[in-house]
Amino acid sequence: MARHGGGCADTILLNDIVVHPTPTAGFDFFQADKPPHGQMIFTNTSSGADKYLWHFGDGDSTDVEHPYHNYGRLGEYLVKLRAITNEGCEHEVHRIVPLVDLFNFHIPTAFSPNEDGYNEEFAPVLLNPDDQFAWKIYNRWGEVVFESTTSQTWDGRNQAGNLAPDGVYVYVLTIISSADGWKTSATGQVTLVR
Repeated sequence: MARHGGGCADTILLNDIVVHPTPTAGFDFFQADKPPHGQMIFTNTSSGADKYLWHFGDGDSTDVEHPYHNYGRLGEYLVKLRAITNEGCEHEVHRIVPLVDLFNFHIPTAFSPNEDGYNEEFAPVLLNPDDQFAWKIYNRWGEVVFESTTSQTWDGRNQAGNLAPDGVYVYVLTIISSADGWKTSATGQVTLVR
């Protein structure tokens, strides 16, 4: 019984209170190592929930229990999973999900276009020979000495066809997946030794 200062009284009868259990949200993830590049596979490890709401950190969301998600860019994404019961109880977990570059390639650090039959041309070595690449090679003054958009190798000559001098050159490379068109970029240096 409750009394108010003005002399009013009221009685409240309490029924049994039901407390529903709170779910526990959780998930694991891994990046697909085959095309499509940028695909992240999520495994929902939540317990005690009936429905789920995912936010992938790039503006997309879903209510699928174990989703796949294709990201358009490399980077880190804050992924949120909310686990919800039919009674409305919920729990949310956040994790940083890194999307990394899985292209497999090697770029030599030197070559010797001196007509001895060894290391005559400079090019990236791609694990998938069907992938394509485009690149530019710059001298120490920032001038383009070689450019190709058709996976052409560099033979140590400048754009005029003359032999480029010994030295360190900078390359800017873009590799394009033949499977899905996904692109990755790399920059670095190569030493030309005659």
